[in-house]
Amino acid sequence: MNQVTLIGNLGKDPEGFTSSSGKPGCKFSLATRKTNDEGADWHNITVYGNSVGPCLKFLHKGSKVLIQGSLWYRSDVDNQGNRQNYCGISCYTVEFLSQRQAQPVETPDDIPF
Repeated sequence: MNQVTLIGNLGKDPEGFTSSSGKPGCKFSLATRKTNDEGADWHNITVYGNSVGPCLKFLHKGSKVLIQGSLWYRSDVDNQGNRQNYCGISCYTVEFLSQRQAQPVETPDDIPF
């Protein structure tokens, strides 16, 4: 089973994009507090589907969210021949937890909702 559930705060505003297959998506970094209160762990989150529009409209840096998704791994080789490993979370559920009123942000014109 590949399932991840995290509660944390956005490190920056979500960024919208269009995938190579033409699907709208957004990505953001999520900070989760370590159990010993020493700093935070950072996670790369990618969202597709019906949650993209609300994420781009209502989430912003500092927003608290609960996400559920699955881990993904990718390896690339850079121009110098060094292997670069990447890990992230493909999110299928986003629950907004912030108590304060979210400030809407402009969404890019190239992402249809």
